[in-house]
Amino acid sequence: MSGGVMGLEWLLARRYIQSNGGRFLFSTATVLSILGICIGVATLISVTSVMNGFSAKLLSSILGMNGHITIHCNRPDYPNVIAEIHHVPDVVSAAPVIEGQALLKYENNIMGAVVRGMHMCDIHRKLHGYVVRGDVDMLEEGIVLGFRLAESIGADYGDEITIISPETSPTIFGAVPRTKTYKVTGIFDVGVYEYDSAFAYIPLRDSQLLFGYANKIKYIEVFLEDVTKSSEALVEIARRTSLKVEDWKVQQGQYFRALELERDAMFFILALIVIVAAFNIISGISVLVRDKRGAIAIMRTMGVSRYAVMRIFCMCGAFIGILGTSFGCILGVAFSANIENINNFFSSFGHGTLFESIAYCLEGISPEMMFGDIARVVMLSLSASLLAAVPPAIVAARQNPVDILRYE
Repeated sequence: MSGGVMGLEWLLARRYIQSNGGRFLFSTATVLSILGICIGVATLISVTSVMNGFSAKLLSSILGMNGHITIHCNRPDYPNVIAEIHHVPDVVSAAPVIEGQALLKYENNIMGAVVRGMHMCDIHRKLHGYVVRGDVDMLEEGIVLGFRLAESIGADYGDEITIISPETSPTIFGAVPRTKTYKVTGIFDVGVYEYDSAFAYIPLRDSQLLFGYANKIKYIEVFLEDVTKSSEALVEIARRTSLKVEDWKVQQGQYFRALELERDAMFFILALIVIVAAFNIISGISVLVRDKRGAIAIMRTMGVSRYAVMRIFCMCGAFIGILGTSFGCILGVAFSANIENINNFFSSFGHGTLFESIAYCLEGISPEMMFGDIARVVMLSLSASLLAAVPPAIVAARQNPVDILRYE
């Protein structure tokens, strides 16, 4: 019986929407409501997809260049520490690293850079897939530069660059900076502006001499099979080595928490577009209630309950929400899926792109649509549409059929 009643209510709601040649459906208030919901939903889906893609690409790039766990180990017996680390479950690799600030000189160009010293096999593994000039599997002992750094200093593959260290060596003329000349054996492009514009890699032994570490290192970077298990691995490594250990959540956590906060704030602000658009439904349903006063009175005299009348007009509001949400989902998914083509379209006019690599620290953005985010947007839109229809639906349900029929 209840299914038949609901079917009747939906039938009446659909007839009201289509009555008078669809005057309600094509009224200004209804069209604006559908359009506003559509734009709001599309914007929310697009923005959340871009933010998801931005966070995922940034996390992958940063962790790929910095490791999942850092062990501060300024001591000469670091090979024993590395051997002990390899016994920790989930550890894939552990590499000794020396890092320091230095000046790079090519011809008359001088520029500051972050110079990292690592074993050549570790440089191969780290930069595999990122080398754009030179063969990553055949890198000689030289210097490997980020491509933006190479452009800034004017150097290219095969050129010779001199590193000027802040460490000094005593001579008969006094203390002079330590220097060494390297051949550029590779140029990499990670896609993160910070690394491509400022980082260079040299052999570990050379960096020990340049930066005054003798037979010591600065830290050990550890890569795990599963980055989400860094906390467990950190505890085990600290227990085995008794050294200061930090994982990526400590080193980069504030940055990613800020991104998460920004994404939530943007979602909240853009959700207001959907909510405001949905509440335009109130005016449209109010007009419909006024037009159907006679029909409401007849239904009430025939025994239709107040709740049934209320549900009929709530269905009308829900229908508007479904239309706007459906169009918005299609538009948002289409925009997110084709954002690279849209970005190229804007750049073809010579006025820049939607996502400048310098501004966003990344070379391009790959949107990542997640079903949970889309479902959250859909639920928000439909809930707001249904709630917006409740006030005029209550007005319709409270009308006195006797008064209506007396004055109609």
